[in-house]
Amino acid sequence: MKHIIIMNLAIFLLSIEALAQQTKEGLNYFEVANTYTVKIKTRVKYPFIKDNRGSHRGAGFLIDKRSGWIVTNAHVSSRNPESLEVAFKDQKFIDAKLVYVDMLLDLAIIQISPDKLPSIATEAKLDCLNKPVIGNPV
Repeated sequence: MKHIIIMNLAIFLLSIEALAQQTKEGLNYFEVANTYTVKIKTRVKYPFIKDNRGSHRGAGFLIDKRSGWIVTNAHVSSRNPESLEVAFKDQKFIDAKLVYVDMLLDLAIIQISPDKLPSIATEAKLDCLNKPVIGNPV
């Protein structure tokens, strides 16, 4: 049991050191993510089959600034939302509309008016060609 606690503590301390190093180098990934990550609120009054009635919350990210497209999960957006709202960090919620939903892939694209994007908004840079980096190199 002691070994597990010590191992978890060591991993925690190493991750804090890595985050501090990123901040020193000006590469704070959390601050960068705040420019394209959004909070999403959905209300569903009349659900389709396998949808849930009520309020749902989730997250998404901006993928096309010119068209105002945001990608999220289909279980967050639902197929028939009564209301769909999006907010960037430290911003007010604004209305959005559902563009595409695929319940099988659990994928949805919603849209906000591009002129309502905050000045700090950037598109998420997705690297879909390379394998994801997991953990720390040894």
